[in-house]
Amino acid sequence: MSNIDRDGDGVKRLSFAPIPVELLKNPVGIFSTFERQVFAAILALAAASPVTRQHRFETANRKRKADLDRMRNKYQLTGQAKRDAFEDEYSARGEVSHNFRKRSRQSFRHHHRSYDRSKYPEPVLIETTARRLLLTAGLSTAKGPHYDHLIEALIRFMKPIIVNGKSWLPLVEDFDRRNGLKIWVLSDWMTRKGVVQVPMPMPKRSNEQKLYLKLFSFDTRTDTMARNRLDTVCRSVGIERTKPSLQLKAITQALDGVNSHLEKLGRQELAAARFPVAFYIHLDGVYVRFRAERDPMKDRQDAMREHDADVEQRKQVEEIKQQEFADVGEIPKHLNAATEFYALSILEKQRRTAARNEED
Repeated sequence: MSNIDRDGDGVKRLSFAPIPVELLKNPVGIFSTFERQVFAAILALAAASPVTRQHRFETANRKRKADLDRMRNKYQLTGQAKRDAFEDEYSARGEVSHNFRKRSRQSFRHHHRSYDRSKYPEPVLIETTARRLLLTAGLSTAKGPHYDHLIEALIRFMKPIIVNGKSWLPLVEDFDRRNGLKIWVLSDWMTRKGVVQVPMPMPKRSNEQKLYLKLFSFDTRTDTMARNRLDTVCRSVGIERTKPSLQLKAITQALDGVNSHLEKLGRQELAAARFPVAFYIHLDGVYVRFRAERDPMKDRQDAMREHDADVEQRKQVEEIKQQEFADVGEIPKHLNAATEFYALSILEKQRRTAARNEED
């Protein structure tokens, strides 16, 4: 597994693809598994291309100089001679000179962070090779069908993309295979609002890859009550199961694959970039909650609280099962999952009733 070597110094660094939230919420049916990997790799390379990075630097530096001019004008100094005198006068005072330079650095960092992506060059040129693009996507670079599939994917990306019944502009305007691989990416994809930075490369297995994208569209903070129906999540990632027990088993297996992939990307690198290093799932009746681990100490405390809540819920479920199935006797093993979900649904109704009573 290889990440982008952005600076050409041989050091592997994490790369991130700016993917629109609409695509993360609906990863099924738009592209194939291979196309999704290439699609994200192109966005990652476009966001990290020297052209856009240089344009961002020049824009921030130009706005920094404008801020310093306004700072000088604040003291009602006009003309080059008075400006030079202003700097000479305050250079003699170390503290003021230091504050002046500090303001200059702060202004540059502010404008660099708040870079207006609508000012990207049109279009964004990526100068790369087919091998590097496959490496960024996490695909094999050995001789085989991947290179032919790559060209087919680029041709596919030159056509409009249908998302939720709406037609989006093509990702690729044109590409050239002579002397490497040059790809012209429409800047509309780089200037879209509501994009999420997704660590690259993505998992290779289909269900794991879809869940990987879906997780970055969820609210996975521990201090929220955000939750989703289990069957809805399964359909959105392409898991065709009808029984809740099988749905939970399939989504848990896919989540284990996602966490193994994040482990390969590097926990320290992800934590340093303030990205989740693992995801956890909690069953809440017919709903599921996804939680992300970021700060190990805080997440360990949250996990202990979640564990205590799960233990308490387990006790409540057992009490409900004893009350509802007292006349049945021993429950057959093949009905354990069904009675479990039945008891969880009753518990969910009791919680909603209690919440409404509190509001009244």
